[in-house]
Amino acid sequence: MTLRPGDVAKLLLFWQKGAGAPAQEDFVVALQDRKGQNLWEHNLRVTGGTFPLASWREGEVVRDIQLLFLPATLPPGTYRLVLRAQGWAQGKAVTLEQIRIAP
Repeated sequence: MTLRPGDVAKLLLFWQKGAGAPAQEDFVVALQDRKGQNLWEHNLRVTGGTFPLASWREGEVVRDIQLLFLPATLPPGTYRLVLRAQGWAQGKAVTLEQIRIAP
């Protein structure tokens, strides 16, 4: 995917409540360079907080659209878009996609 600084990207996520799943609803999405350094971070809440995890049935799959407002100062390059639970160590991030930022 190719974006430009200042773009708004639509992120489509699917969440599923598992048996005994922790009530984690706050996450961080970030763009990381090849060294794993975050160039940009954004806090997100599952479904924007409109459908709390406590309301989900076990096994239910929930579709979630998040808007990501990229900063106009983001330097061109290729980055990993990663997602991690808020409060987790940076090494626990899951790569969602590779993003190219064009000049």
